[in-house]
Amino acid sequence: MGLGKAVNVYIRTINTVNEEYLVDFEILDNELSKYGIYPAPKETLNMLGLSKPKIDFKDIPSEKRFKEGGKSFKDIYNQVNDV
Repeated sequence: MGLGKAVNVYIRTINTVNEEYLVDFEILDNELSKYGIYPAPKETLNMLGLSKPKIDFKDIPSEKRFKEGGKSFKDIYNQVNDV
C-alpha cells in the first residue's frame, strides 16, 4: 500500500461521507520522524491502558453496512489488508 488510496468514510455522528486517503504506516512513520514525532514506547502505552486497540474491525459483524456503497467494515478491512 502506498500513497493516494482514496476511501469513503461514513461519519455517523454528522451523517456525512467524506473522502479520506490511506497511507502506509511506514511512510507515515518516516515522515513524522522528520518532525521529531515518534510512536510511544510500549511501556507508556501499557501505563495509559492503550496497549490493545479498543476495537478490531474483524470483530464487527458483517451485517453492519455503510450508508453508501453497501460494503461492511469487515469487507473493507479485508480489502485493505489484501492490498
